[in-house]
Amino acid sequence: MIGSIFVTGKNLFSKFTSVLFITLNTKRMKMIKIYAIAACMAFSATTLMAAKGSETAAPRSEATAMSAPVNETMLANDEMLASPSTAVAPEATTPKAAAAPAAKTVRQAATTTTMTHAPKMLEKRMEKAQRKADIKETNGGKSQLVALLLCFFLGGLGVHRFYLGYTGVGILMLFTGGLFGILWLIDFIRIIVGDLKPKGGEYGSTL
Repeated sequence: MIGSIFVTGKNLFSKFTSVLFITLNTKRMKMIKIYAIAACMAFSATTLMAAKGSETAAPRSEATAMSAPVNETMLANDEMLASPSTAVAPEATTPKAAAAPAAKTVRQAATTTTMTHAPKMLEKRMEKAQRKADIKETNGGKSQLVALLLCFFLGGLGVHRFYLGYTGVGILMLFTGGLFGILWLIDFIRIIVGDLKPKGGEYGSTL
């Protein structure tokens, strides 16, 4: 029983494989025929296109050969017409070309002068500020208000002159009572105005 089933199965499998092989071969032949027909059609189309291209190229070459002398004459006429304008152009542009370097030189000179003068101005300002700072340090930051109060209350004794650094005039005012009140009044007005300053410098603080 098992042997007969195995034999029948083997026969069926062999028949199936043979039928499948035949069908595959027929399909392959059909595809090969289709590919061959398509290749022939493509080859014929390319040959036709090449023939038409060669036929159209010959008239074009003749037309370009005929139009070449005409184009040369047109270019020659254009050059003749354009030559006066090109000759005049350099004459018209020469003043501008000459003015441009002059403007550049003027700008360069201005920049150089500013660059040279700027450090000098800064140095002068720094020197003035340093002098003022040195004067304040040497004078001990003397106040104009203090000098005014000393002159008002003790001006007859010349105390404000001692305070401002004028020792000789202070001694004179001490023994003469402020030069009999005359120098006392003058010093009071001068301190208010700001004319009487510390010896060799400025006030540390003003009114």
